[in-house]
Amino acid sequence: MSFLKAQPQNKPFLYNARDNNGTAFTTYGEISNFIRGGHGDLRYLGIKSGEIVAYCVPYGGSAVAVTAFLSIASQTIAYPLAPDMTTSEALDALTQLNVRHLVLFDKVDCPGVEDAFNDHVDKTHASLHKAVIAGDVSPGMFKYETKTKDLIGKQLDNSEDSTCLFLRTSGTTSKPKIVPLTQGSLVTNGAVIAASMQLTDLDVCYSVMPLFHIGGISASILCTLTSGGSISCDNEPFDPGRMVDALAISKPQPTWYSSVPTIHNATVAYLKNEVSKIPKYESYGIDSNVT
Repeated sequence: MSFLKAQPQNKPFLYNARDNNGTAFTTYGEISNFIRGGHGDLRYLGIKSGEIVAYCVPYGGSAVAVTAFLSIASQTIAYPLAPDMTTSEALDALTQLNVRHLVLFDKVDCPGVEDAFNDHVDKTHASLHKAVIAGDVSPGMFKYETKTKDLIGKQLDNSEDSTCLFLRTSGTTSKPKIVPLTQGSLVTNGAVIAASMQLTDLDVCYSVMPLFHIGGISASILCTLTSGGSISCDNEPFDPGRMVDALAISKPQPTWYSSVPTIHNATVAYLKNEVSKIPKYESYGIDSNVT
């Protein structure tokens, strides 16, 4: 929370990718207020410090995924799950840590995770919280459908030494392992990445990496947060054509992005095959040599 509050509160933080207007954004202050006493304050759900909150957000680098991570990880322990997990995979993940709080977002296609959540609730009496995404006008904003009447207890606020994120390894053994990460280590890692890339508050990151993985969380979100920049969030799964559009027409225009080689190479290969066939790419300033 300290990095959110340290930035100018009226500075735009989250934009929607491929919005060529740039007038729809969510500021640093709006995210801070969302977490402290707003719709993202977990005390409304009766969640206590140190409790694990498993959630499933849209695939890719969406604004909702950014806000969900920041709001949960700054208050307690976030446990993001991939939307394409099978029921058995997701149920195993929940069982490993005996998760007591689950969040499902409306209009997010994750049938395996949803089935696992319902099964887990039936078996353990865990709490299932449903959230409604606000829409494109306020990127990243959402509301929980069920809330207690009053805020319970003092503000939840993780310290630097607090575990704020659990991730599962892909696994070199038969069973994935749980990796706990502290708030201090995550923020430090983001700051190191930002410094190594010489990012400033004028930079705009195109968020394309999935945000249930450390790569997207650290190398897109936290490094931007620590540098005071902005994020152009892709609310759709990766697609080479959509990525080219996002980099070309988004306002403000992204100045950088982080991705795995697969995403970068797929986009370059797409352009080499399609640039001569689609007239709009000439208007983007991309020639037949993909330069």
